[in-house]
Amino acid sequence: ESTVPLKVQEQVFNQLLNHPENRVCADCPNKSPTWASIDFGVLFVSDVQVTFYAKSAQFSPALYFSISLDSL
Repeated sequence: ESTVPLKVQEQVFNQLLNHPENRVCADCPNKSPTWASIDFGVLFVSDVQVTFYAKSAQFSPALYFSISLDSL
């Protein structure tokens, strides 16, 4: 169960997405990232998330969250 209320999570992510540097994927030029890496502190698009997940699963589990689907 989440320890951070959903409303607070939404407010935090909206504040982060208001920064110009967070409006573009950390790994490619696509705009409107919808995934966050807690381990790396970056936002990225879903296509990149699939690649990151596949690569990180070989080494160690990483924390990736959908900004709109998951709760912290």
